[in-house]
Amino acid sequence: MKKFLALFLAMIMGLSLVACGAKEEPAPEKEDAPQAEQEAEATGGTIKVGVFQPLTGNSAYMGSAGNNAVKLAAKQINEAGGILGKQIEVVSYDDKSSPEEAVKSVNKMLEVDEVDVIVGSLHSGNIQACGDIVEEAQVPLLGTGTSPQWLEKGWTYLFRPTLNTYYSSLAAVQACEALGYKTLVTFYSQDEYGKNGNDNMVAICEEYGIEILASESMKPGDSDMTAQCANLAAAGADAMYMIATADNLPAMVKQARAGGFDKHIIGEQSLGAPEVKAVAGEAANGLVYGACFIMPKEKPEEAGIPEIVDFFQDYLDEYGEMCPSEVAVRCYDAMFIYKAAAEKGGSIDGTAVRDAMYETVYEGLQGTFDFSIGAGEGLTASRLYIIDEMQDVLMDDWMAKQ
Repeated sequence: MKKFLALFLAMIMGLSLVACGAKEEPAPEKEDAPQAEQEAEATGGTIKVGVFQPLTGNSAYMGSAGNNAVKLAAKQINEAGGILGKQIEVVSYDDKSSPEEAVKSVNKMLEVDEVDVIVGSLHSGNIQACGDIVEEAQVPLLGTGTSPQWLEKGWTYLFRPTLNTYYSSLAAVQACEALGYKTLVTFYSQDEYGKNGNDNMVAICEEYGIEILASESMKPGDSDMTAQCANLAAAGADAMYMIATADNLPAMVKQARAGGFDKHIIGEQSLGAPEVKAVAGEAANGLVYGACFIMPKEKPEEAGIPEIVDFFQDYLDEYGEMCPSEVAVRCYDAMFIYKAAAEKGGSIDGTAVRDAMYETVYEGLQGTFDFSIGAGEGLTASRLYIIDEMQDVLMDDWMAKQ
């Protein structure tokens, strides 16, 4: 028994010495690991994509379409082998069109889900509310809101996988010049998106010498805008600039026409959303909007551009219904832009992806994204369309026939 105890104590002491020795020689940092070991770490496992969009409320059809598009892209990427050998897992949250809910959602993604990248929200104010949190966490966020302001805060982990309203508004102003218009009235929604878009348009008009005769606003969800529309019609401007999310635009267009405004209404891509024509009916004729593509209403072929037709067909096949919102295209492009940046950087580390993003050029559904222009922006060109006899027509083609 004494020999056994002595042997046992000797073994314990030996193990203690080994353990102490291990502490004296810390494991090498990741960058010092052998290349074969690094390559092994780079493959396998999952990439967590966090999504925050409005999945309930008036904007739910837009947010849900975006969420669906992320899942569709993830499925297609996974079937093609993933990103750097890793499969994508999507984690979705309802931001309820609220900055407070957006902050809660993003915090949970980062702290509980430990996501590698975030896509959302369609509400620019919700993105702006989360900017500092994402920047501190060093996790890339591809924001699908179009207001220029949230990328003017100096954040370096935030990127926009779509066109911001500055460029679509600029295209609208250039359309005014082509049509010989010298005066405008503006009609906007009282949220971050509408107010920023209106301020942006006013600044561009001043630069181009176009006079704003009157401005009116509405609260999202308002049903009676009679007084605002009467004031705008009475101002006698050459055209109206209108900006709001697609769930508010149909009523705004319809009431503006009912209030006596029978001239061109100019805006950005939400004016081309199918629900605007569906709800506003003939009142939608004469809408002019800047956009990267046409939203099909009944069949994918209406989109015209083959790659975009393919996306809408894939969406229809996957979900059994036509895609209801252009937000889906933004989210779909976001996923493949992230894939391109991660593969360019050779890592899903947030900082590595961020750095690679600024060198990424990607041919997306909306156009050629080139993030080397800086400030998180990648797309600067927009087409101009006009709704004529309830059809979306390129503005150049329409003007050629006048």
